[in-house]
Amino acid sequence: MDRSDRISALERLKKRTLSAATVDWTDISRNIKAGTVLPVIGNALRNDGIFNWYFKTEGIPGNNQAIITVDDYLALRWADFLEYPLMDTTNLARVAIYNRVLSKSDVEARENYLLFLKGILLEAAGADPRVQDQVPQLEGQIEQRSFSDLVVELDYPSLPSGKEDPLRCLARMHLPLYITTSYYDFLERALEAEGYPPHTQICFWSGEPASVEAGHRTQHGLELNRDNPVVYHLFGLERYPSTMVVSEGDYMDYLMRLTRDTNTQNPILPLYLTDALASAKLILMGYRLQDWDFRILYRLIGDSKLRPSSLLVQVDPKQLARDILKSEEVRKYLEKYFQDKSFIIHWGNPDEFVYQLCAEYKKWTQAES
Repeated sequence: MDRSDRISALERLKKRTLSAATVDWTDISRNIKAGTVLPVIGNALRNDGIFNWYFKTEGIPGNNQAIITVDDYLALRWADFLEYPLMDTTNLARVAIYNRVLSKSDVEARENYLLFLKGILLEAAGADPRVQDQVPQLEGQIEQRSFSDLVVELDYPSLPSGKEDPLRCLARMHLPLYITTSYYDFLERALEAEGYPPHTQICFWSGEPASVEAGHRTQHGLELNRDNPVVYHLFGLERYPSTMVVSEGDYMDYLMRLTRDTNTQNPILPLYLTDALASAKLILMGYRLQDWDFRILYRLIGDSKLRPSSLLVQVDPKQLARDILKSEEVRKYLEKYFQDKSFIIHWGNPDEFVYQLCAEYKKWTQAES
């Protein structure tokens, strides 16, 4: 084999190695029908819809060309509010550490974050002609109302004409289990609206709060039921601020407590959840690979020989990262890395992915009937 043949062979190997696997909609549809798809839903699937219209014209101060996501901007505004003294002002988990230093306790720190978030929501609503008349009354109730309540009261997100809430689409899949790392109950409300009253379960990694509602206590013997699905809040629920995983310190403590949990009778994560994470076809959506929520989630998922090829919905690097210059190389690297871990990356907007998933599933079920 001469040199030109060797180069050609290497090029073919490179193309085969770096080629992205495509989404098999038929396979996903079969798994949905069997109830063996497990959606894992991050904050971005709702936060983007709530705030994107308000932040879309904004940029990082001093850099009008910078691409900035909703999560970046929330962190930036929080850093400004706290007078955060360091440079990494778009890193929410780091800003949260500073918030903890300024607060009297862990619970107060999380309550302060929720109060800040509600304040930003009402600030945005004040600039929205559709709902700005409601803002003065809601400001008077800000301490008593949850972030979820305020979002629903304001009828957010305001969806484009012809588009529906992507969480309603996911709810109609009639699955027995949904995992979310969101602190809010938007998914439960979507399931309720579709006629599938859910069980809310929460990871009590920091201990069970004294005021926990009976139905929210960890139910180790819970049998999964598609008509009454479980929504498991992996990183806590705003109703119980002590359960929320917000700062870098929280993420490290959380992972340490879960990995050191040796209680086989009453583990922190119930067996039905760990079994599903190890064996179901996962669809992760609403995450950025560089953020703490994804990094810790991925450590918890781990590698499993029982799990079929799963899916990670990820926004293209050139649409996300200001500091990644070689976005195409990053994309290829990520595709290869996660393919080795039995994950296919689907590049695109998470909401649009959900719409396509629902359309493909509907088409498949009609063809099957």
